[in-house]
Amino acid sequence: MKIKRTIYHKEGYKKVGQEVEFELTPEEMRQAFDEQELNYDREDVEDLFALFKDEEFSEIYGIDKEEAYQLLDKIAIESRKNISEYGMHWDDARQDAARTIISQHLQSKEKK
Repeated sequence: MKIKRTIYHKEGYKKVGQEVEFELTPEEMRQAFDEQELNYDREDVEDLFALFKDEEFSEIYGIDKEEAYQLLDKIAIESRKNISEYGMHWDDARQDAARTIISQHLQSKEKK
């Protein structure tokens, strides 16, 4: 995959752009794909959190939303694992991931 970017610099008072083209390696393309996929998965988890009022969320998951947001990446990664490895529907995958990660979090807090 080739990418073109315009790199700007100043020459006196003028902003001058130079177009540069470079090609991503297969590894760089995979990293970009994985990063974007994680961003989408984070958004899905945030959408799940938004479905509930704060008090409803606390009743269902046992923690408040603010604390759950600290677990966002872990939940997103677990959600993707549920989809990829277990063939779960995305909605079921994210709900299961939220319950699993939050439960693990609560168990680790109890041990402290």
